[in-house]
Amino acid sequence: MALKSTINDAMERLTTIKVLIVMDGSPGDIAPASFGPGDTGDGYFGLSEFLRTLAGGLDEAAPAPSITKFTVTKAHRGTDPGDFSDPNLAPFKPDFEQFQFDQHDLSAYDEIWLFGVAGASDVGTTQNLTDSELQKIAAFMDGGGGVFATGDHEDHGLQMCGRVPRVRTMRKWYFDESGLGQPDPDGAPSAPSALGADRIDTLQLSRGQELITDPPSVLFDNQSDDNPQTISPQFFSGTMPHPVLSVQVFSPAVRNFPLVRPITVLPDHMHEGEVLDTPWTTDATLIFNGQSFVEYPLDAPGKQLLPRLVAQGQVWAHETDPSEMIHQSDPNSICNPRTFGIIGAYDGHYVNRGRVVVDSTWHHFFDINLIGDPLAPPPKNQGFKATPEGRLALSDIKRYYLNTAIWLAPAATHIAGFQGYVLFCRYSYPLNEILKSRRRSSPPPAVLEIGAVALNMLRRFTNDNLLYSSLLAHLRLKWRQRQLTLPLPDPWCSVPTAGAASPVSPTLLLQAALGGAVIRLARELTNVSTHDPQSLADAVRRIVPPGIDEGLQAVAADLVEECKQTNALAEALRS
Repeated sequence: MALKSTINDAMERLTTIKVLIVMDGSPGDIAPASFGPGDTGDGYFGLSEFLRTLAGGLDEAAPAPSITKFTVTKAHRGTDPGDFSDPNLAPFKPDFEQFQFDQHDLSAYDEIWLFGVAGASDVGTTQNLTDSELQKIAAFMDGGGGVFATGDHEDHGLQMCGRVPRVRTMRKWYFDESGLGQPDPDGAPSAPSALGADRIDTLQLSRGQELITDPPSVLFDNQSDDNPQTISPQFFSGTMPHPVLSVQVFSPAVRNFPLVRPITVLPDHMHEGEVLDTPWTTDATLIFNGQSFVEYPLDAPGKQLLPRLVAQGQVWAHETDPSEMIHQSDPNSICNPRTFGIIGAYDGHYVNRGRVVVDSTWHHFFDINLIGDPLAPPPKNQGFKATPEGRLALSDIKRYYLNTAIWLAPAATHIAGFQGYVLFCRYSYPLNEILKSRRRSSPPPAVLEIGAVALNMLRRFTNDNLLYSSLLAHLRLKWRQRQLTLPLPDPWCSVPTAGAASPVSPTLLLQAALGGAVIRLARELTNVSTHDPQSLADAVRRIVPPGIDEGLQAVAADLVEECKQTNALAEALRS
């Protein structure tokens, strides 16, 4: 038991991601928000279900949670309106209130999540970020830290997110109060309105409901039913969704044949914000508190890294009738049908910066859109948990949360996390039994066989695309150390010529890397009982990287032989 505890503790040291979640929206603001459950009177929004997910809480319909663990620090820019007097709600109580970024050491975190709930005109305790705070955030991002940011319709989120580097250009934060759609003086485009025909209204009919009205009409509180909106993920290299929108499944048609399918659902809402297809500006150098920051820097060969739109949503023509007095709208206002950006991502790892993900609305995360509106009639007071179909949708939505929280982590954290996965495989069934007798160097076929077993073990907890993204962090480091200009086999890279279609499938590379690393760990780490958790984690950090390289060399030998045969065939045909 002590040995198992040592392994688990070492694994947590390698795989844990440190997350800082910051929200605004205090009493007195138009839209207050709490880290606890939503108010039973709809007085404020709650983030509790999202926090439960990071803590390991998934629906029974979902597979096992990720091996990765998250330590979460909760900070409110103002005063959290929630009541935490119930001991059961103590875990949701914010760690900080009246939070200011320049009063805290941001280097203690791997990533920051920004829930910009307040609008520009809110008069509660919410406030715009100062230049000193922006300097701290920009330095954090340039140091490799990840950032997630979201707002809502019009200018909800502008106060906290509207000036953050990259975040500010990847999504619409500014709103033109004149209604003319004019950009702000800096050139940022105007966001969609809350109630006009230009609103981004993704509300769907309730499950099983027939459309019988003319014009088509949807109730506002359908945002709290069990029927999500359908989104359209972008596919890279033809078939691969982005890692944040990937789910591992097994085909019922072919036994044990693994697939990665895209996440295609999110909660619906009457008036979302909008993520941009391309940034509204790409050449800015920002100055905060006397320090300058290049917003979109170049990589070593001089190519510019830009964000990518990884999913789109769809607005269909309908009116939305109010179901609560607080949410009255013009019942004659039919929204214009269109496609819009719903999730965007920036992979700053290519230029030694942090990653960024932006989302069209925080309604994709709040309790009222996930587990029901307490003021809505049943079953809308239960949200996605009301039906088996809803629970399946919720499990995918929660996978999006977990995928994003892992993908945003710094490159070094990805490398350590991959090493933690190797440690897990080495001492879990069936590899702990298979490897008992393996102490000598194994031939290449055995490397791939062991790697295939390890990969199947990990597929219960993560997906191939996310795991391959972590392997790319190891490869990217090797490329830099050797000053290689050959493109990485990265299907999601947006730097011209920095990513390329691989002649080898990501699955094969994962099997080779995992197999080599697990075998080397078994060969060199023969007496775990002499280690404490920290020394064991340090040993894994030392042993696994060359083991990954050994495994990949097995693939390299096969590639060289295939090239020889291809060249020989080409010569024969040419002659």
